[in-house]
This record gives sequence, structure tokens and C-alpha cells, in this order.
Amino acid sequence: MNTLYILLLVIFLIILIRLRFDLWIVFLSGAFLVALLFRMSPAAFMHSFLIGGFSIKTLRVTGIVYLVLLLASEFKELGVLELLAEGIQKIIPNRFFSIAVPPAIIGLLPMPGGALVSAPIVDEVTKNTSLNPEEKTFLNFWFRHIWEYFWPLYPGLIVASAVLGIPILKISGFQYPMTISAIIIGILWSMRIVNIKEGTGENFNARYAGILLLTFSPIGLVIILSTILKWDIFYSMLLTCFILIIYSYFRKSSLKRILKASFMYKTILLILTVMIFKQVLLDSSALKLSIPQSNPYVYKLFVLFIVPFFVGLLTGVNQAYVAISFPLLLPFINPHSPNMVYILIAYTSGFAGVLLSPAHLCLILTRNYFKAKFSGIYKLLIPPVSIVYLLMLLYIWGRRYF
Repeated sequence: MNTLYILLLVIFLIILIRLRFDLWIVFLSGAFLVALLFRMSPAAFMHSFLIGGFSIKTLRVTGIVYLVLLLASEFKELGVLELLAEGIQKIIPNRFFSIAVPPAIIGLLPMPGGALVSAPIVDEVTKNTSLNPEEKTFLNFWFRHIWEYFWPLYPGLIVASAVLGIPILKISGFQYPMTISAIIIGILWSMRIVNIKEGTGENFNARYAGILLLTFSPIGLVIILSTILKWDIFYSMLLTCFILIIYSYFRKSSLKRILKASFMYKTILLILTVMIFKQVLLDSSALKLSIPQSNPYVYKLFVLFIVPFFVGLLTGVNQAYVAISFPLLLPFINPHSPNMVYILIAYTSGFAGVLLSPAHLCLILTRNYFKAKFSGIYKLLIPPVSIVYLLMLLYIWGRRYF
């Protein structure tokens, strides 16, 4: 029965999205539907609503996303985006790589809604191209997420390591070919969108390397503070934005315009309702699946795919599908003698769901920024996600684990 209800929930959300309701309304409606389908009491629903919408974790995520918007606004007001775009094109005299490199670099820094940082840069670089909003969204979104299969700073891998009791570097060492696959497939698929051989009309200019380093330094500061000095990403972003505000003040830039441009109330509502929707899912019985201890081999592989995929699809959060599905899959994975192939199947399946999830903050925020249509985005996104998944199966077969 749970499976049928989850299917109805997915259809309901898709219909609302197709009817062009604001996404915060879609996810708030989804939360109410989950409560009805899985018979949550009013008190239990209200508890989930308050925890999901106003917990420290939710407020932290909201704060981080607002700081991302503030950073983007400061970049725009100070003309940093134009300098970054110009510097990238001077140093990388190739149209495609000048588009793909910014989101890939920013993707090394795990943060909620991080694709929103690179979106203005991609927008600036593609100003004089024929790329439509859906193509810009795909390019920015795809290359922002190529590292998540193995980069040990990502929360999904950290949670997986904790749940399974396996060193994170062991998981990263087994899964890094998936990032290589994502890069290669991303480039090949993008050749349908961007002429991979097209130049920007510029030659390499060493002077712009220094300019690029200087303009990229705020993002570099966030990376140094959060990865090397181990600061919380919220405080790293807060300090960086504060420094830029002081710089803006001395440059006599408009602080009022910066603050006004960074406050997008629909984006804030969207984050809150996504977190409420996720919490209601977690607190209801929607994701409580009964997995038999002994199953035929094919069924075992099916479960390793279907459970994390649907949790990832519904929540749109990497660490959420790991935290929810991996404990359920422990009998299959066998933590005493972990089957790395099963872990890879589960992780890649869940991440495929996350990449395709309409609840994924990066996809939502990038789509909103470029004003793209979901239908056009999914036409570009589904094929490469499917191909990378098939390459994962070939990788397993190549290692002769089947």
C-alpha cells in the first residue's frame, strides 16, 4: 500500500507542477497529502510542520541559501561577475569550457543551493550565445554536481561512512569512476548544445589570470575557511559576505540595492516548504519499507535501486536518501564484510533520484534563476543521468562482481 500511495503522491506533485503552481505551494500541498494518506494525527503533523520549517537545521539551510543570494547580489553590484566571465574567457579560449568550469569549481564546495552561485557566471558567459534557459540550466546544474559521487566533503558520503562504519576514503576510492563518467558524459551530451570546438574569440591572456584569481577570491575564501580551517559553511559564507559588504561601502556601492536584490521571499518560502515536506515524509510511515532478510539475487538488486532512488526523488537531498535508505539496506550490504558494489548501486541510484527530483534545491533555484521550463530541463537531464547509471552497471560488470 505504501508503494501505491507514494506513486499517487508523485503524480499529484507532477500535476501541480504542470499546472504551474508556485513550487512552495506544490510542496506544502504535498505535505498535507502525505499526512492524509498516511493518517498522521493533527498533533503529529503540526509537530512535523514546526520541526521541518523552523528547526535550527532548517533555519541554518535557509540562512546559507540567503547568504548565497547575498553573495551573488554583491558580485553583481560590484561587477565581479563580468570580470569573472571575461577572465574565464581570456584564460579558457573555448566556449564550452568557459561555461562548464565555473559550476565545476564551485561544486567542490558543498553548500545548499550552491548552483545559484555559478548561475550568474554561466548567464554572463552565455550572454552572446543562442543557448535557451533550459540549456543554461542543464549546463550549470550538471557540472555543479559531478563531484558528489566521491568528494569526501559532501554530507552524503559522510553519512554513508557513519551508517556503514566504513572509512570515507574507502567509499571515495571505489566510487571515483562515477565522477569520471559524469564528466565524460556531460561533455559528450553537451556537444548537442554547445559547439565543443567553438572558441570565444580570445587568446590566453596571463594578465587576466591575476584578475580572475582576485575576483574569485571570495569563493576561494569560503573554500579555505570551510575545508582547510573546518569552519561551518554558514560562518564561512557570513564572514565572506560581511567583508564584501564593507568593501561595497568603501566603493560607495548601493547597499540598499544589494540587500533588496538578495531578498527573494519566494525562494525562502520554497526552502521552508521543501524542508516541511521532507520532515512530514520522514515522520509518517511513507518511507518505512519492509525488506525481507532473504531474497533472490535479482530482487536484491531491485531493492538496492528502488528504495534509495525513490527516497532521493521525493526528498531531493543527498544525505536524506543515504540516512533513510542505507539503514534499511544494511542486511544486503552486510556491514561486517561490506559489499562495495551494493553500496555503489544504492548510492548511485539515490543520487540519480536526487538529480531528477523536483525538490532538489539546486535544480529549483537554477530553474528559477534562468526562468526555465521543467519539461525542457528534463528532456536534457534524463538521458545523461540514465547513461551514467548504465556505465555504473558496466563498471561493476567490468570488475566481475556479478
